[in-house]
Amino acid sequence: LKASEVAMAMLQDAGFEIIATDVKVAAGLTVTCKAEDRDGTEWLFDVVGGFTSTRSGLARSETLWKTLGKVAVISAEKAPHRYVLLTTDLPASGSGPGQALNAVKGQSITDALDITEPETFSVLEEWAG
Repeated sequence: LKASEVAMAMLQDAGFEIIATDVKVAAGLTVTCKAEDRDGTEWLFDVVGGFTSTRSGLARSETLWKTLGKVAVISAEKAPHRYVLLTTDLPASGSGPGQALNAVKGQSITDALDITEPETFSVLEEWAG
């Protein structure tokens, strides 16, 4: 399965309802999906990376910086929202890329989660209500 397929199945199993995929949100940019939690609150989810044998997802510096640019544009053009990055690999938290990602958490994005980590499902379940 593709990372996006795994992430969408995880979201649905956690209790989110996928209401649209490949959603245009700002300046021609798209996110993987828009979903609603059990209370009807809309969330944006963007899957970054894939299942490869080399470092992928947000652990790749060029992917991280490209994603943070996208996050900045979406954040500037869109009303307040819940926006989550789902990835196949996160950068080390103490690294420069990890610190950059941590700087936008709770600001431009709600969070960034590794879909290969078991605790991610619990977080999604909690958010879905």
